[in-house]
Amino acid sequence: MNRRDITVVQAVGILAAILLILFGGCVSFKLNSQVVLACCTVLTALFAKIKGYSVDEIEKMAVEGIRTVAIALIINICIGMLISAWIASGTFSFFILLCLRLAEPRFFLVETFICCCIFSALIGSCWICAGTVGLALFFISQTIQINPYLLVGAIAGGSRFGACISPISDSANISRLLSGLDDIYTHIRGTLLAVLPGAAAASAIYFLLDLGNQNRGVLDSLYLEEALNREFNHHIITLLPVLVLCILIYLRRSTLTCLIASISVGGSVAVLFQKRSLWELSDILFHGYGSYIQSEDPLLRNLLSRGGISSMANVLFTLVIGMSLSGILTHMGILKQIVNAVLQHVKSARIVVFCSMFFSILGYGATGDSQPAKVLVSNAFSTAYEEQGLSKAVLSRSLEMSGFGEGMFPWTVGGVYLSSLFGIPVNQYWYCIFFYYFAMLFHLIFLGKTAPPLGKEAEV
Repeated sequence: MNRRDITVVQAVGILAAILLILFGGCVSFKLNSQVVLACCTVLTALFAKIKGYSVDEIEKMAVEGIRTVAIALIINICIGMLISAWIASGTFSFFILLCLRLAEPRFFLVETFICCCIFSALIGSCWICAGTVGLALFFISQTIQINPYLLVGAIAGGSRFGACISPISDSANISRLLSGLDDIYTHIRGTLLAVLPGAAAASAIYFLLDLGNQNRGVLDSLYLEEALNREFNHHIITLLPVLVLCILIYLRRSTLTCLIASISVGGSVAVLFQKRSLWELSDILFHGYGSYIQSEDPLLRNLLSRGGISSMANVLFTLVIGMSLSGILTHMGILKQIVNAVLQHVKSARIVVFCSMFFSILGYGATGDSQPAKVLVSNAFSTAYEEQGLSKAVLSRSLEMSGFGEGMFPWTVGGVYLSSLFGIPVNQYWYCIFFYYFAMLFHLIFLGKTAPPLGKEAEV
């Protein structure tokens, strides 16, 4: 069979079918997201076969898609070990005790959002922030009356804030490189125009919601402190894993190096100060801390059972299957066909920016990961931005919006990760992540200064 060109109608049809199957399977019927993703991958592979691609070519497309995120697989394994190492070393418990003494239940939502904003900006990682500080705050909230959907929305939004603007964020640096910017700080200045007022507006909403709820009760700090003190030996030394992580991050070491160093220090603290044997430590790093919890309190057991390589299984499976789908879609040019067809009818600069943001987020939903979405949008929209005289910093900001897809699509890698952390599916709290929607709004309002068409990059 001779390979035939894919028409725009066919491209729209296959993409619509994929999104409908994902939405219907994961949201309406609550099916396993990995199974639904695998079905979409098989459907896309069958479509490629019909269009004339051989089985070997289709296999190579899928493998190439997985190969592009090989390092991400290793990083996710390390994140699982990091969480369990921090729990075993008492670092996580120390965070909880600190939050218990500083938190005010009356303003817990806005405190959670701001705390996650600050910590994620310091470490440059959305997922590490959500899995450490965010998880600790979520646990503390179990002792007061607070809407869990609003709280997870605040954690997800605050954690994403730092990943957008931190100079050490992998996401921000990838967006900067793909948009053609030479300087990460140009990306930061441009992105702050959207995310800073977006964070301020979201903080105002959370503050008003806090004011409207005066009957949250008080944090049961004495009970929690006693329970945690029975589990761990608390000392300032337990903060060493965090200190090492932050120092290496600011020395611009690779993400993998930072994670491995923090895991190593956390494991050492667990052995030397928490009296764990090497065998116990290895078991904790793989299975999590669950089987070593002394307390019978279900709330405490639920929190401390997190982490370990095994806890990242769903994320890893989603990443492998999703990137297989992404590889086939990318090599067939499905998304590129649709984007090119849309751009032929776009004349306004603001519409170009809106379309690039829309396809960045939609690409995340279609492929399950932000990186292929960023590559697609940067390749498809760079010329359109030049024609409209738009700064590359605005394109970089549009690419950064792709990460918002993790709070909108439950089948994505980020969506699965957040659901596994908090036990709440994305489709139950997506409308509570106010930061996302305010940031997108200000992204469209503040386009920045424009340059002459096809001219040099304008400053933002």
